[in-house]
Amino acid sequence: MTSFFDSPVVRAAVTELNELQDEMARLMFKHPASLTKEDREEHLRLMKQLLEKQKLFYFRLKMSDDPRAVEMKEGIMESAKFLGLQEGQPVESFFDSLTQVLVDLEERLDQPENWTEEVDED
Repeated sequence: MTSFFDSPVVRAAVTELNELQDEMARLMFKHPASLTKEDREEHLRLMKQLLEKQKLFYFRLKMSDDPRAVEMKEGIMESAKFLGLQEGQPVESFFDSLTQVLVDLEERLDQPENWTEEVDED
């Protein structure tokens, strides 16, 4: 029996997820006030792409009985609870709600007053 993580498709998906997460981390170090509208659009595009790939990967995990895949799926569930997954809420609907948040943010891009929050520097 081959391991879930031995599959070339799974390995490619993990690599792609890691690359997207690295790119997101790199972008997070920029100060929000220094981001142009194009930077913000790129950031949201990457976030949406990452979320879609995470949804697909979760689906693959859910279909596997490999113990490591089951363990990873449970870890994702715990992380999702930390981020707001409600008891009994399917992870798929949680992903959908995160997607809606990104859509809402995307709609606000044309409103510069929403780009940054005032920071009290006292």
